[in-house]
Amino acid sequence: MVVACTKPVDFQTPEGRDWVEAALIETRIPNQWYRPSMYEGTKGPRLFDWVVVTLFFLSLQL
Repeated sequence: MVVACTKPVDFQTPEGRDWVEAALIETRIPNQWYRPSMYEGTKGPRLFDWVVVTLFFLSLQL
């Protein structure tokens, strides 16, 4: 799932549940991110940052 960085999410951390903007998740769960190369672009590998977290609730406003 892709979430805008400004949207609040409720997710599971090793310490318990946490509620923050999606952009701040990386500050709550450091060292769990990985950066795979999805494919080779014209300027080198295309890298994306990924992390897997358990979401409890996602507030979407359409």
